[in-house]
Amino acid sequence: MSDSLTCKTVGRSSRAARNELARDELYSYLKNMSYEEYLDYLDAIKDYVQGERIYPFSAEYFTKKIIDNIIVSWYQQVFQASINVAIFNTYLILF
Repeated sequence: MSDSLTCKTVGRSSRAARNELARDELYSYLKNMSYEEYLDYLDAIKDYVQGERIYPFSAEYFTKKIIDNIIVSWYQQVFQASINVAIFNTYLILF
């Protein structure tokens, strides 16, 4: 373990120290990346954001999921209530 990492871990969890080390390594990687590599990353980000794979993170998808879950829950409650009424009515008719 390096001295700088050892110093950083005093009084902190090892997870926090690993996160800080990872952040430092990421900063170093980004700072030393070539301009061409930077442009490649930008193109990949643009392709992702404009592609179909971003949809699950969109407001439209989130809204649809909430509405779908509310409607499904409501239908289940109504359906269950209808079944309970039908069973009760059948019971009344039979007895």
